[in-house]
Amino acid sequence: PRVAEGNIDVSFGELTVDFSGCNALSEDCEVEANCSFGELTLLVPKKFRVEPDSSTAFASINIQGQPDPTPQGTIRLDANVSFGEILVRYI
Repeated sequence: PRVAEGNIDVSFGELTVDFSGCNALSEDCEVEANCSFGELTLLVPKKFRVEPDSSTAFASINIQGQPDPTPQGTIRLDANVSFGEILVRYI
């Protein structure tokens, strides 16, 4: 499957989104993530790069690992986090 865009909402809970089944990204792939009082984990294959653009209030966006030196695509992450955490974990 090819990912073009997405919208993820987490409130008062935990959610893990696994992109490992994704074979390709559209050229302008953008994922909007809203996390309030919760934890969102994004599992992203190293063949893709995540570029976060974030707005945080008493919250954090953390990245574990690194993408490949020449990734096959980029996910633009439009993140809005309040009293929570978004973790991008490269797998």
